[in-house]
Amino acid sequence: MKLMNLKELITESAIDNNEVIEDNAYCNSKIKSIKLSNNLKKIGNNAFKKSNLLQIEIPDSVTEIGESAFSSCRDLKELIFGDNIEILPNACFTYSGIESLKTPKNCKHIGNYAFSFCNNLKEVIFDEKVEVIGSYCFERTQIESIQLPKALKVIEYGAFENCTQLTEVKFNDGLEKINNFAFIGTGIKKIRLPKTLKNIYENSFSFPALKEITLPSEILNIPVLTNLYYGNANIYIGDNEITIKTCENKYEFKNNCYPIVSETPILDYIATQSNKYNYITEKLSSYNLTMPFKFAEMLSENELNRLQLDKFKRVHNLILEEAYLEEDIIAFYKFAYNLGAFSENKELRIEVCNFLKDKLTRGDLNIDEMHIKFNAMKCAGENEEFTKFYIHNYLAFNKEDKDFIAICYNNFERVQAHNTSNKGEQRQKKPTIQFCKKFFEEFNIFEHFDEKEKEIATEIAKFFVNANTYKIAVNMIKEFNNLNIDKSIVKNTENLVDNNNSEFTFEWLNKDDARNFTLGKYCNCCSHLEGAGYSIVRASVLSPDVQNLIIKQNGNIVAKSTLYVNRKLGYAVYNNIEVAKNVEERYKKQILDTYIRATQQFVNTYNEENDIKIVTVTTGLHVNKLAKYLKKDNIMLHCIDYTKFAGDGFSGYAGDAMRNEGQAYIYQDKELMKSLKTKKSEKEF
Repeated sequence: MKLMNLKELITESAIDNNEVIEDNAYCNSKIKSIKLSNNLKKIGNNAFKKSNLLQIEIPDSVTEIGESAFSSCRDLKELIFGDNIEILPNACFTYSGIESLKTPKNCKHIGNYAFSFCNNLKEVIFDEKVEVIGSYCFERTQIESIQLPKALKVIEYGAFENCTQLTEVKFNDGLEKINNFAFIGTGIKKIRLPKTLKNIYENSFSFPALKEITLPSEILNIPVLTNLYYGNANIYIGDNEITIKTCENKYEFKNNCYPIVSETPILDYIATQSNKYNYITEKLSSYNLTMPFKFAEMLSENELNRLQLDKFKRVHNLILEEAYLEEDIIAFYKFAYNLGAFSENKELRIEVCNFLKDKLTRGDLNIDEMHIKFNAMKCAGENEEFTKFYIHNYLAFNKEDKDFIAICYNNFERVQAHNTSNKGEQRQKKPTIQFCKKFFEEFNIFEHFDEKEKEIATEIAKFFVNANTYKIAVNMIKEFNNLNIDKSIVKNTENLVDNNNSEFTFEWLNKDDARNFTLGKYCNCCSHLEGAGYSIVRASVLSPDVQNLIIKQNGNIVAKSTLYVNRKLGYAVYNNIEVAKNVEERYKKQILDTYIRATQQFVNTYNEENDIKIVTVTTGLHVNKLAKYLKKDNIMLHCIDYTKFAGDGFSGYAGDAMRNEGQAYIYQDKELMKSLKTKKSEKEF
C-alpha cells in the first residue's frame, strides 16, 4: 500500500493509487478542503484531528476509519459517507462542528463518544442496519428527534445523555437493551417501548420532563419498575394505567387502587390482607415485572398477615426524614423484622421498637451502613434469645467487624448448640460475643470451600445475596490464574502496603484480593460485581496494566481508585477518586494527601524495576469526590477503554478519566517530562 503525504493531500484533485492515510498524518494541520482518492481504503487514527477541514466526502472505497480520525475538527460542517463503512469507531467525530449526520449505508456499529459534544449537531438519520449505538455516542448534542433503525439491538451507557433538545424518540421493534443513563437529562415527554425489550438498566429514563411511559404487556425481564421513571409520570402496561404519585411514594393501579411501595419502601403501605398482596404479586407476575419493594418478597403470605405496624410507624417516620438509599432501608427493615419489630409478642415488639427508635434518635444506628451490616443476614424472622443477646450487648457488637452481627444471627442456633456446660445435664449457657468469636474460629462455616473460595465467599456475603455473584467472582479468579500474569504491576509488593501508623493509610490490592469485587460497596460507587462499573472490576483483576488502590481510615476502607499504567509511554491515569459518602468533609484533604503518598510510593517502586519510567500520573475529574481539592490541568492522557473488559452478557462502563471535566495531576517528574517531550510519542499526551 502507498501512503499519502501532505503535499499530495492539499491538492484539490483526486489522487490515484493511494490506499492509506497514516495515523496522526495531518493532526493539527491547517488544511481546509480535500478530495479523497477513489482508491483510498483506510483513514488512520487521529488522521485529521484538530485540523481546519470545512467539509469532507468519504468515497465508497473507504472501509475503515481510525479512532479520533476527525475529532476536534470544529470548523467541519458538512460530512458525507461512502457506503462501505461498517464501523464508526470511538471518538471519530467528537467535538466536531457537523450540523447533520446520515450514517453510512452498511454501518452496523457506532462507537463510544463517536459524535459526543458535537454542539451543532441537530439532525441524525440512521441507516437501517445499525445494531449498536455506543456509550456517550451523542452526548451533549442538539438532536431534537430520532427514529431508531430497525436493526438496532443495543443502546449503550449514556448514549444520549444531556441531549437537552431531544424531545421525541421512536423506538424500533427489535431493540433488546437500554443501558444505564442512556437518555438521562433529555427533554423527552413520552416514550413507548417495544415488546422485544429485555433489559432496562438503572436511570435509563431519569429526567423530570418525562410524563408518560407505555410498556407492551409482552415485555420481558424488566428488572425494577423504578428504573424507568423520574418525577410524576403515568406508566401504561397494556390497557392498565399505573399512576406514580411521588409525594406519597407509591404506585396505584387506576381501577383497583391497591398500593405498591415504590422507591422509598414504606411499611405503612404494605397490604396486611393476604388477598391484596396476592393480587399485587399476581398482577405484576402477569407482566413479568419484579415487585419494587424487595423486602416484601422475602416475607411469606402468613408473615405478611401478622405484621404488627402500629408501634413500628414511629421508627419508620424517623427513616423517612432522610434520603437514604433503598438498599440501606431494605436491609434495616430486614434487621428490624429479625429482631422482632413486627412480632405477635407485644412485649418483644415494644422492646425492639423502643430500642430502634432510641438508637435512631441518638444517631447510634447509622442507616447508611445498614446494607454493609445486614445485607448478608437471612430473613428468617425473630429469635427472642438472639434479640435479647444483641440488645444487651449492643455496644460490644459495634466494636466488631461490620458483618459480625449478620454472621451471628445466621449461625445463632448452631452456636448455641455448642454453647453448653461440660457437666451434668449439659446446661445451656447464655450466649456471649467471646464464645461466638471462638466458635467461628474453631468451626469453619465455609467447610465446603477451599481457602481462596472461603475468602471470596466471606467478602461477597457482606454485600450480595445472589449465589451467581459469588460464582462470577470465583470464575474471574480462575480466569486470572489461567492468564499467568503477575498479581501486581510492581514486583516488590512489600512497598505497596502502608506501614505508617497514622489515621489514614493506603494499600495497593493484589489482583486476586477478594476486595476488588466489592470496593464500590465500601465507597458508594458502581465499581462492584453487580454495578455499572463491572468492566472496571474485571480490568483490575485481568489486565496486567490496571490495579486498585484503597485508602483506609483507622483500618476501614473509605476511598478507592483504579490506576491504568501505559508502560510504553511512561504515564499512569486514575479513573477517578471515589470516597465513601459518610466520610466527613474535614477528612478529605487528608485522604488526598494519602493518595499522593501512595502514588509516590508506587511510582518509586515501579521506576526501580522498569527501564521506561513513569513520569506523570493524573486522575479523571468526572464524579471525582476530591475534585474541589484538585486543579484541572491542561492535559488529557489517554486511558484504557474499560468497556473492552465487560465480557459477554454484561454491560460495560468506559470510565471517567477522559470525560469533559478533564484531568488533574497527582504526580509529576518535570525533569523526566522534559526529556520525554522530545520523543515522537509526544502526540499521545
